[in-house]
Parts: sequence; structure tokens; C-alpha cells
Amino acid sequence: RERVTMAPVAGNSGAPPLGELQFSADFEGGNLGDVRRVADNEYELTVRHDTNNPRHRLWFYFKVTNARAGQRVLIHMVNFSKTKSLYRDGMSPLVRSSSSTTWERIHPKSVFYYKQKDRPTKKRDDAAVEDDGRDSPEDGEAGKKTPCVLSIVYTFESKEAHWFAYSYPFGYTMQQHLLDALERRRLPYVKRELLCRTLQNRRCDVLTIGDDVSDAAAAAADATKSGGDAAERPKPPAASVTRDGRRRSVVMITCRVHPGETPCSHTLRGFIDFVTGDSPAAVKLRERVTFVVVPMLNPDGCALGNYRTDSMGVDLNRAWRNADVRKGEWVGTGTFAEHKAAEKKIEQYPTLRHAMALARKYANSDTHALEFYIDIHAHSTSKSSFFFVNNPHDEDDVERWERIAALPKLMDHNCAALEAPGFSLSACRFCSNPDKAGAGRRAIGDMSRAAHIKRHGAKDDAADADEDKSSPAMCYTLEMSFYNAPSRSRQWSTSTSNEESYERHGVGLAHAFVDYYRLRPPTEQRVEGILRRVDASAKVSRGSDQAAAWTKGDLMFGFGTQIFADGGGAHKPWHKNGAKEARAALNAREPSFLRWIAQRAAMTPKNVASSSPSPPGLPNASKTQGGAKSPSKTAEKAPSSGKKATSSVGKHRRNGSPAGTGAKKEKGSSPSGNGPGKGIDKGGDKTPGEVCPTAFEFVAIPTAPAPTRDANLAGKRGVGRAKLRARRNAPISSPPTPTPT
Repeated sequence: RERVTMAPVAGNSGAPPLGELQFSADFEGGNLGDVRRVADNEYELTVRHDTNNPRHRLWFYFKVTNARAGQRVLIHMVNFSKTKSLYRDGMSPLVRSSSSTTWERIHPKSVFYYKQKDRPTKKRDDAAVEDDGRDSPEDGEAGKKTPCVLSIVYTFESKEAHWFAYSYPFGYTMQQHLLDALERRRLPYVKRELLCRTLQNRRCDVLTIGDDVSDAAAAAADATKSGGDAAERPKPPAASVTRDGRRRSVVMITCRVHPGETPCSHTLRGFIDFVTGDSPAAVKLRERVTFVVVPMLNPDGCALGNYRTDSMGVDLNRAWRNADVRKGEWVGTGTFAEHKAAEKKIEQYPTLRHAMALARKYANSDTHALEFYIDIHAHSTSKSSFFFVNNPHDEDDVERWERIAALPKLMDHNCAALEAPGFSLSACRFCSNPDKAGAGRRAIGDMSRAAHIKRHGAKDDAADADEDKSSPAMCYTLEMSFYNAPSRSRQWSTSTSNEESYERHGVGLAHAFVDYYRLRPPTEQRVEGILRRVDASAKVSRGSDQAAAWTKGDLMFGFGTQIFADGGGAHKPWHKNGAKEARAALNAREPSFLRWIAQRAAMTPKNVASSSPSPPGLPNASKTQGGAKSPSKTAEKAPSSGKKATSSVGKHRRNGSPAGTGAKKEKGSSPSGNGPGKGIDKGGDKTPGEVCPTAFEFVAIPTAPAPTRDANLAGKRGVGRAKLRARRNAPISSPPTPTPT
């Protein structure tokens, strides 16, 4: 990796003058492309694409030196490969100085995310784009795509070096230090082993946690050989069988197949700290379950500073099926050359090949049963964490549906109990997208299904006849959000969605397993209801009317404990003129940039009524100095079109339209709203600033004002703009007194 250094200014020699920033990314996990000085205190940076793959440009991590104390700079990141980003919802980059070990988020008021219209780039065809906003189209031959720019206004408090990052870093060396510290504790129920070596000769470790660690360690060591059929390999000793004679439950967890998704490593760290702890719940969990954990599936990509690929430019989460080939198995369509070419290609995925062999070892074991597989990721566009879940192969198996849906429900409950905001049960969904057939969740699920059929037969009667009524592994992908946007009741802070909050999600996952295996009495009514529903589903016979009417699919997740409110378009830092606003922030004369931005935010938006409540902490611009509202100013700021007034509200509401403007009026109502025949909303009498509460919101969101007489005239023919202005500026006369009859 090369150091990116600014060339000295003409006329100077030697070291650059103080205040001319020096950028570098020559450290593990660092990533930065070119640097160009646009003007004094303004720099333009590009993100280096992933190694051998120009498609992915998102992760950045660089160091800045040679800054003056109190120097305010403007930094532009100009070539992001994604249009969708959480920077539009309040997420901000991270920064720390050399004298501090704590990462802090830059205030979102100093971050601007916008489209750079004067720099279009090429894009790929839509068929090559993955869903869910993970990969944006670029660098192709069809069409043009406008790149997005991230502008940061930052003031250096001291001369020391500063580091900037896309998210909380978690590198390969840090992972090795944590594993070394865990190994030095010499816990009798923890075993660390080498799963394999990567293409660049880095370690890929596997942790086995459980009271049967000696037996599991022997099985894992044999699985690393990655050869021979499961029946020919030695099986774990019978001591691994539980007391009731059933096979011991195994939960396999993998992480960091995408190197830039660092929140998943912090989540896994919290999970490992809990299951290796001394709490009564952790002790019972180790007695009942064996955890097999691969903390980092892509060490090369993590060390190189990639976002999604390995050192060969391959997205490993789409290559699981290519790596699922055992030694000696014939690959290809029949020719020897194709067989050798396929074998050579398989060698490019050593971590996936050995992880798949390890999962197959437990799926075919006589003493262990692979019950869960969880692949932890991080989502760059979702404001909440959620699960992708594999569909059960038998659509009529009601018990299977309920058992698969139980873990996300318990995860939602425990995250709320542990004050780990960010997990959304309603965002969880069953996913059978064919584009994701090469993901670990899908590949291991199919492998487990094949092993189950081989063991019990294709018919379910064979499984019922057997004493061991096991089922194929339940496979999930846990998508951790890079940033959980805080609601209005929970104000933003520099530690929003930090390492501690990620680790609490890992603890919540461990508690979900404690409740699932019923290792403690259910203390909450909701947990008892989830487990009771699983027991009731086991009594439902296939093909019955009750089974046909049973809730299946995404509707099983419904609404969770945590409800998130979308702040609406007015509260999202999506700037149409981001470059101008960023430069205005850089050149602001006020000593405090926050005070300047607060005064700017206090202005009343054009499409929102002046009587609407202001954001917390900001003055209400619609009030006079004495605190009373000015009706004349309110009338002057009314929108000129009723249709335009409703365009800025209601689109973020998921359960109905706002009651003040979007509800239809009864027939015969007066459009002006005056007189005995005034319109009545279906939701009841509402003032323009009120909103009917929904199941998705805690707070009311201000709506647009009722249509004025200008808005009513705007849709009529023969009424020009001059007449509208005249009617708008004309004084409003009081209605005449009705003559008594």
C-alpha cells in the first residue's frame, strides 16, 4: 500500500508548511485513493476500490497529519459506489485523535451527502445489480449514473494526528489479539483451533465453546482435513450425547465474510463474552449447546481494507456453492480438463471450503445435531437490524414455521430488555431470492436438508419412527445496521450506534438461545407466549383446516417490541445543494458552527405550516418576540397549492395518510371550511397540526396546513398568476353579518 501525500506548494522545499494536510492509509485496514487540494482548507478525496474489483467503493479509513490547532477544513469524498446510504438518515463518519482510543461520530450537522451532478459515471445494466441497495450500478457500458458525494466540515482541536473511518474499525490484528487473550485464560470449555490458512497465509480460526469441548475439538480438527466422505471419517465419541440420549445441539456462527461490515465483529464479540462468562445462564447454555464460531471468514479482505471482496476480488458470500466440493468428488460435465479446472477454482476459497466441511461434519454426526446456522453481516442502508430467514422446505409443516420464527421474536424481546435499540422484528423476512443462492445461509441450509434426508429418508414418517426427531438446520443471516437513526425522544450523541450498542445485540442473541432452549423459566409474558405457540403448533396436523389457516411467511413477524419513528424528509440531511451548503459552513463567520446551523434550521420550511411545532431545542420561527403567533405572517406563508402542501408529508407514514390533510371530506362540505356546512374528517375533528397516532410512531409529525383560498383557485381555469398574487396580497375582510329573517 502506498502513502498518499500532498505535493508541496510551489516555492517551498522540504517539509510542507503547517496547515497543509497530509493524508495516508498505509496501515492495516486503511483505504484511500487519490487526494487533490481544491482550495485553501478544502480537499477532494477518492475511495480506492476493492482489490481486483472496481465495482465496490464504500469503505474508507485514513490518517490526517500536519494540521493546525483550530483549523477548519472541508473534505469531499467524491466517488462512492452506492446511491443509497445511511448518511441520508443522520449517519456520520467516525474520527479519533492519537491521544484518544475512543472513536466518536462527527456531528451530522457537519456532514453533507448529495449528488454531484457535474460528474456522471458509467453504470452497469440492471441485471447485474444486487437487491436491497447493497451494490449500486457503476463502471459498465449502459447509461450514466450520478455519483454521490460526502462532504465533511471538521475542526482540528490539536496538531496531533487524526483518523477518519466509515464505521468503527475492527481489523485482523485486533481479532487475533482478542483470540490470544481468550486462549491465555485456559478455559476448560473453550478450544481455539486453526481452521485453515488463507491465500495470503493468514490464520482463519475456529472457536468451539461447550462442556464437550474435547469431543468437539476432535471433530473440528478432523473436519479441517476437508477430505473423504462423512461416513468414512471418524465420528465423535458417544460421550457427546446428552443425558436424555438425544444428539447434542450445535449452533454454528460465522462472521466477516464481507470485510467492510465491521459492526458484525463487535456484535460477535459481545456474544462470545457472554457465552464464555460465569453467569448462571451462560453455564446452563454451555451444558446444553455447543457453539462453533468462525470469527473472520475473510482475513485477507479485512487486512487489505476492502469492503466486500477478498484478495482475488471475489464476493465470498456468493461463492459458497462453488466451494462445496469434497476431495475426490468429480466436478464438471464429464471431461477430465473441466474437472481439473473446477478443482483449481475450488482452491480459491479455502475458508469457505473448510467452513462448509465443518458444518457437514456436525450435520452428519451421530452425536451432534446442527440446529442453527447464523451468518452475521452489516447492512449499509437499513436503519434497523433484522434477520434474513430460510423458508422451510415443507410449506405445510406449521411447527417448522413457528420454530424458525421463534428466534427472531426472542431476539427482539431480549434486545429491548437489554436496552439495545436498533433491532426490528417487523423488518425480518423470509428470503428465497435466487440471486442469493450462493450465500452461506442458503448453501448450508440445502446441505443440512440433504443430510437430514440421507439420515431419515424423504418422508416425515421415517423421522417420526426414529427416537431422534431432529430436523434440518435453521439458517439465518443477521443484518446489523451500520447506524440506527435515533428517534426524537432519543437525542443524537457522539456515541450513537457505537461498539457497546453492537455488543449488546450479541448479548441479546445469546439470551434468545437461553429462552429458546428453556434454560430458565419465562419471566415475561411475551416469552411464555412465544414458547407456548411453538408447543401448540406441534399438535397441528398437516393438511388440516387449522394448518391451512395458520399464519405463515413474513406476517409471522408482525410488530416487534421496538417501534421506530421516521423523522420525515425535513429531518434527513439530504441536501440538494450540498456543495454550496458545505462551503457556507466552512466560511461561516460565527465562532460556533452549531449555532449557525441552528439559526438556519429555525427558518420555517416553505411547505410546512408556521403553526407546526419546531424541532426540540430550536426556537419557533412562527412566533413573535413576545411569544404570540402572528396570524398575518401565517397567512402570508401559506402555500399556493393544496397539492404541493401535502407533498412533503405523509410519504414517510406507513399506516395511512395524515389526518389533517390527506383524509377525504364528506359530500356537501364547504371547500373554504367556513359556515355550517364545513368539512368533517373521517378521523374526527382535527386541527391542521395534529396527526392520528399509528402503530409505527411515538410522536406526532407536523402536517401541512389546510388549503387556503389561493390553493382552491389554483386549479381553476382562467385564473392567472397575477390574479392569484392580487388575491393573496388583498386584505382579508371579515364576513358580513347575516341579516335576520
